[in-house]
Amino acid sequence: HGQMLARIRSTVANARQWDALCQMVEETADLATIGRHWLGCRQRGQAYIAGVALIAMALEKIAQEFGMTNHFHPPNRRV
Repeated sequence: HGQMLARIRSTVANARQWDALCQMVEETADLATIGRHWLGCRQRGQAYIAGVALIAMALEKIAQEFGMTNHFHPPNRRV
């Protein structure tokens, strides 16, 4: 478990993305709160969208690392 977590942590190199993922898993912040902290958005809708974008970027990196993307060829494989 610890090794897999370390692998995921190294995959998500951006500290803000990692912190946002941890907050979502620990249920200490919602998407709007995460977006407010990231971009300083004042409107709830904008903050929510920013939070979704930050989490999506982190999850996309994880999906690419573990080969779970919808790309025909993995990015680390030459065509």
